[in-house]
Amino acid sequence: RVYGVHSRLCLPDAIPEFERQNVAVDGISMPIGIWSSSWDSALIVSSIYQILVQEKLGYNCSISVGNSSKIQLWKVAGCEHDPVSNNITGGCGAPRHQHVTFEFWHGADAELPTWLLELGNFAPENLGSIGYSGTEGMHIMRPPITAALADSGLPLEHFRSYNRSWYNPSMYTAT
Repeated sequence: RVYGVHSRLCLPDAIPEFERQNVAVDGISMPIGIWSSSWDSALIVSSIYQILVQEKLGYNCSISVGNSSKIQLWKVAGCEHDPVSNNITGGCGAPRHQHVTFEFWHGADAELPTWLLELGNFAPENLGSIGYSGTEGMHIMRPPITAALADSGLPLEHFRSYNRSWYNPSMYTAT
């Protein structure tokens, strides 16, 4: 996994670490904070951003990692969260230590305008696509699909088949 670049230069004409500067956010000098989700593509694009900002623009950066896309808005708005439950625990606002994030998977969520209104002046701004789109999905191997279909007619390739109040998909899947 890629977790950031520390004390080494990647680019031949890089600005050395001792010449890099902090930024002033909410009246406090600090590194540019990058909030990254924990999957590989988010870690990679966050690390590429960190390298470019440090070595080409000359700013200090720090990366923090979480395991949910949904909390990205709140982290950039300065909110604290419980890293186990991913629930926002408050503390939103200044000083904000996370300033940029990538691969936010809730951009088309119907609740997004409400979330941004709740964050008020601390709501992050969507700067647009970074040039690639992605999809997410559920994956299950063929033998359990075949067994569930043959035994009970349960189509495991459809997400509604996982409603435990109606069906028992755990008979066919690892738990």
